[in-house]
Amino acid sequence: MWISDLALSDFRSHQQVVLRPGAGVVSLVGPNGVGKSTTAMMMLTKLTNSAIVDGDWCRAMNPYNIDTVVRNIYALIKNYLLCDDIETVIYPYGFHGDRKARYDMIIDMLSKDKIDFSVFPVILTCSLE
Repeated sequence: MWISDLALSDFRSHQQVVLRPGAGVVSLVGPNGVGKSTTAMMMLTKLTNSAIVDGDWCRAMNPYNIDTVVRNIYALIKNYLLCDDIETVIYPYGFHGDRKARYDMIIDMLSKDKIDFSVFPVILTCSLE
């Protein structure tokens, strides 16, 4: 079975969203509170052979170390991409502050490892309505 579109209507904070994911990494990006985690969980329930890499868990450490965070996220995505049971890695990530540079670093590290994958960016936005 292959899902080409996922339509979401009146689900938690979303009025209507249509997603068209493919095999590889689906990057859900947007500001805090827009529904990235909600969308990721919805996708996980609808897409077979999928997994979520939640950056929140990769940052939960004391003391905090950004290099370790990047390595954690990279390792999880890499392991899922190399797993025969997983086709789609869902990665919700906010692009605020220097986080876009960290995201680019992780994707670059995966590319340098010569892992065959595609990135499907999905930008979530909110409105005043």
